[in-house]
Amino acid sequence: MKRCTRALVAVASIVAAAMTPGALAREVPFAGDLAPGRASALGPEVGGNDVRISAAGGVGDASYGAYFATAATNPDAGEILVCWEGEDNVELVNNEREIFCQRLEATSGAEIADDFRVSDMGGLGSAAYMAHDPHLVYNPVDQLYLVVWSGSDDSDDLVAGEFEIFGQLLAGADAAEIGTDFRISDMGLDGDLLSSARYPAAAFN
Repeated sequence: MKRCTRALVAVASIVAAAMTPGALAREVPFAGDLAPGRASALGPEVGGNDVRISAAGGVGDASYGAYFATAATNPDAGEILVCWEGEDNVELVNNEREIFCQRLEATSGAEIADDFRVSDMGGLGSAAYMAHDPHLVYNPVDQLYLVVWSGSDDSDDLVAGEFEIFGQLLAGADAAEIGTDFRISDMGLDGDLLSSARYPAAAFN
């Protein structure tokens, strides 16, 4: 229970720190067990200084960034999964945004393996299609993560700039993808830029 409590506080700190304007030159930080400036409300910070989680485009390149982090605790594995909307120069081109995730040890915030991409909007190498505003939940009964986001894709008869809600299931043990990402919403007719779906949220029942 102590481990889970710390992990839950850490989730709040990750999201709060990531939403801080200018935080780590648009990268996703990890703030130990506390968000900056909240020591008086939640107690002393556990661990050392904040560390960077994302590595969008490497260090020192303002052309790439990470935005809108979301996180969920996994008490079964003793982990936290952090996901964000980001740009990278490994597979993507500048201004092409997809959803990335990183596993962390719940008690220390140490990274487990490398970060990985979970969305695939319009294939690779095109800034015309992208993914925004991820939200992440964990189901302890089935031991699954669900990541949802608003995205523009070229699947079905969708066109660039037409946003729908998409999702991806991940295994609780190692965050491996289960199947491929899938479309959830159906706003208006396909190809209609006047209808769109934004800012998703999810919960397991």
